[in-house]
Amino acid sequence: MQLRFIGADNLENVLKTATPSGDKSANPAWWKLRLEVLRVTHRPEEFELVALDYCVTYEVSPPSWESARPDYKPLHNDGSYISGHTIVGDAFHDSVMTGLMMPDSDIPQVSNISTVELAGQILGDASEALETLYAKVASADVIVISCDRLLRIDFSAAGTLLNWVSSRQAEGRQIQFVQVHRLVAAFFTVIGISEHARVIARTD
Repeated sequence: MQLRFIGADNLENVLKTATPSGDKSANPAWWKLRLEVLRVTHRPEEFELVALDYCVTYEVSPPSWESARPDYKPLHNDGSYISGHTIVGDAFHDSVMTGLMMPDSDIPQVSNISTVELAGQILGDASEALETLYAKVASADVIVISCDRLLRIDFSAAGTLLNWVSSRQAEGRQIQFVQVHRLVAAFFTVIGISEHARVIARTD
C-alpha cells in the first residue's frame, strides 16, 4: 500500500495537542493513534520516546515497535515529493554456508549475510539513504538489498548508488539487488551497477 500525506505536520500537531504528557484524563485512543502514525511513517526513534511518555502517563507497559509495510511519503502542497524520505527497511542478519561464490573462489563461503529493504523513491542526492542502509548492514560480508517496493530511482541517485556499490566491492563485500523491477534492473545495467553487484530482476 502506498500512503501519501499532504500537510502531515498539521496531523502531527493535532496528535501532540491531544496527548498531553501526564494527563490521564486524555483519551488513550489519541495516544494509540499517534503511535500508529509514527509506526506507519517509519519513525522508530520518535515512536520509542512517545511510547515511554505514554507509559509514564498511564502507568502501563509501553507498546513495542513493529515495522509497518506501507510505503509512506510526505508531499508538498502542490503534490510534489519532499526530499529525504527514501525508506530503508529493517535489516535481517544471518551467518550461513551459502552457495554464493565470493570473488576468486570456487568454494562456497561461510558468510555473514544481511538483508535490507530499499523502498519508495530515490531522487537526487541518495547519500543519506545509503548511509542509513550501510549502518544497518555494516558488518555483513554479503549485503542483499530487496527492491520489491522500490518505485523509482533517478540518474543522479543511481550515480551515487554506483559509487556506494563499488566502494563496498572494494571492501571485499558482495552486493545483491533482488526483486528488482525489470526496468530498474535494465537501468542498473546501463549505468554500470551490475558490473559491481548482482542484480536479480522480478519475474512477475
